[in-house]
Amino acid sequence: FDNGESTFLNANHISKLDAAGMEWDDAHEAKWNMRFAELQQYFMTNGHSSVPQSMPGLGAWVSNQRRKHNKFDLPEDKIEKLKGLDFSF
Repeated sequence: FDNGESTFLNANHISKLDAAGMEWDDAHEAKWNMRFAELQQYFMTNGHSSVPQSMPGLGAWVSNQRRKHNKFDLPEDKIEKLKGLDFSF
């Protein structure tokens, strides 16, 4: 941490920190909810949630959700929300 490099926390690390009483900044959750709202709008407009990766912002976010799901690093509550939009993992 001292050299300014970023680190990555997987779901296991997060669970352990939660159990230890870690209080999290809501900024990450707010950003996820913002992108999810964009995906909801896209779904309502287009009838599907297969956002092209070339679409700025949302395309990369959708791709990232798939990657996290494939690595078993996407929380179940978020998986269920995405499934509600017929999201293809």
